[in-house]
Amino acid sequence: MRPLHVLIVDDTRSERVLLRHALTDLHRRLSILEAADHAEALALFQKQPIDLVFLDIRMPGVDGIGVLRDILDLDPRAFVVMISHFSTREHVVRALRHGAADFVVKPFAYSKLAEIFARYESERMEPVRPPIPSA
Repeated sequence: MRPLHVLIVDDTRSERVLLRHALTDLHRRLSILEAADHAEALALFQKQPIDLVFLDIRMPGVDGIGVLRDILDLDPRAFVVMISHFSTREHVVRALRHGAADFVVKPFAYSKLAEIFARYESERMEPVRPPIPSA
């Protein structure tokens, strides 16, 4: 079974590190890439297959909603989870309206991250097919 490919997009390095540690504590089979901005995120997303994206909503330059739109333009089925310290109803509704799969408030609750992994796996993972017996 291949690892899940996760892209963490946050302009603050320490926030990326915290999320990386939380994710690897919850799920051992991850390949994690990190991006600090819009351009880096899109370059990584286009370079290799990404299963899950954790995307900060507030970043300098192009904000998270702009990055979300561009990712979904590249892959309308992308599973993007918005993250933010700011969890106003407006932020959550705006993110979900633009196609985010979910919204996580910083600091990260392990239970919420575990719920996201479970949801991703139930919605996106292909069932393992048994080998076809040879005749």
